[in-house]
Amino acid sequence: MLAEKFLAKNQKVFCAFMELEKAYDRVDRDMLWQTLNVFMLSAGLIQALKSLYRDSSACVRINGVYSDWFGIHKGVRQGCVASPWLFNLFMDSCLENLKVEECGLRMGDLTIKMPFVRR
Repeated sequence: MLAEKFLAKNQKVFCAFMELEKAYDRVDRDMLWQTLNVFMLSAGLIQALKSLYRDSSACVRINGVYSDWFGIHKGVRQGCVASPWLFNLFMDSCLENLKVEECGLRMGDLTIKMPFVRR
């Protein structure tokens, strides 16, 4: 485990947790398509995925009454077999961007940069 490696060298270990509530619902699709291009997926596969998500809509049922249909313009589909894979690629891209920007946490005078494990 990463923390054990730092502790074995008598180095301080800081942990931060990221809340991913409704994470699938909040994926920016335009950024997702860019991410798939960065990962060099075939143009045909990207177009197939885009067509799956094009004109997405839903309605809500409350007490047996259905709402009007409304468009869904962000997020990956709940229950779709491709969604975990798409979400993981999206998150990997987000973490890579954080790594490039050298992001971290600042609390008063203390700044903690985000350490990343080299692959």
